[in-house]
Amino acid sequence: MLTEDFLGFINAKRLFNSTAQTLLAVSGGLDSVVMADLFQRTDRRFAIAHVNFGLRSDESDGDADFVQDIANWYGVPFHLTRFDTVAVATQRGISIQMAARELRYDWFTQLLREHGYAAVATAHHQNDVLETLLLNLTRGTGLSGLHGIAVRQGDVIRPVLFATRDELAAHADVHGLTWREDRSNADDAYARNRIRHHVVPVLTDLNPGLLRDTLPRTVERLRAAETLVRAELDRSWQALTEPHGAGLFLPADKLLAQPELAFRMAEWLKPFGFTTDQTGQMIESLGRETGQVFSSATHRVTHDRVANDRLPTGATGLVVELLSTVANYEIVLTDWPTTPVTVAGQFTLTIDVFDKAADFRP
Repeated sequence: MLTEDFLGFINAKRLFNSTAQTLLAVSGGLDSVVMADLFQRTDRRFAIAHVNFGLRSDESDGDADFVQDIANWYGVPFHLTRFDTVAVATQRGISIQMAARELRYDWFTQLLREHGYAAVATAHHQNDVLETLLLNLTRGTGLSGLHGIAVRQGDVIRPVLFATRDELAAHADVHGLTWREDRSNADDAYARNRIRHHVVPVLTDLNPGLLRDTLPRTVERLRAAETLVRAELDRSWQALTEPHGAGLFLPADKLLAQPELAFRMAEWLKPFGFTTDQTGQMIESLGRETGQVFSSATHRVTHDRVANDRLPTGATGLVVELLSTVANYEIVLTDWPTTPVTVAGQFTLTIDVFDKAADFRP
C-alpha cells in the first residue's frame, strides 16, 4: 500500500522526524491532495500553503477555496497568498512560469522563517523525474540535468518522489479523494505536456518497469557519477589555480595538460557567469598571442603573461578577476520590490518598508 511505502521512504531518506511540523505546498491537484492525505493518515504534523497565481481567474479562486476546505477538514494551519504573476514576470523580464516559481519559493521561505516549519514539502513524483530528465536532455544538459529532481534541496523535500502518478491516482480512488484539474495540463502547447502525453507512454510501453524500477536506479547512478565528477573538478581546480593579486591565475601549461579540458573549463567557470562558448574561446586563445579578454556580468578573464615568486618568468595563462564595477553596481528601482533583488549575481538586496517614527531625523 502507498501509505506503507510513504513511511518507508521518509524514514529511509530521513526527511523529517515524527515531531517536526512540515509545510505542505498544496495546489489542489491530484499529487498534492494525495500527499496531504498521506501526512494525515500517518499522523504527521503539517500545515498547508497555497499560492493563487491569478492566472486562471475564477478557476484560480476555486482552487484556493478547495485547498482551504482541505486544511479545515484536517484541522491544520492554512496559509494563502495571491500574486499578480503576469505583472511580476513583465517587471523582471522573465517567463510567467519562472516568475511563478520564484514567487512561490520566496513565500515558502518566508513562512518557514516566520512559523518555524521544519521544511516545505512539494508533491513531485517519478513521472516528474522522467519528464524533467527528458526535457533537460532535449534542451541540452550536463550530468546535473540527468538525475532529475532531488529528494531534498535545502529546505525543500519531496516525500512522494518514490511514487508514480498512476499509484497516486489509485490511492485517491481507493480512499475517495477528490481534486481539482488544471486545464493547462491538457494543453500540448507546453513542452512538458507533449512529453507527458506522447513520449512517456511510448517509453513505459517499451519498459513497463521504467518508472518504478529502472528510472530510480539509473538516477541514483547518475547522481553518484556526478558526485565523483564534482570531486575531481574541485581537486583539479585547487591543484591548478595560483593566487594572483585579488584574483586567480590558471597557467597555460597546466591547463593544456588536463584531460577533457573543454568540459572542465565550462564547469569551473560557470559559477563566474561564463558560457560554454566563451570557455571554448579561452582555450583557443592559449595557442595565440596574449591579450584576449573575456567578460561576464561579474568577472573578467584575461589571457596574459604574469610573473611572481611561485611562477616561472613570463608564464602565460588565464587571469580570473572580479570586475571592479560590481562594487559600484548601480541599482535602478521603479517600485519597492517585495522579494530580494539579485545584484550582479553576487548578492541579494532586501528592502523593507515601514512607518517613519515620530522622532525620526534625516
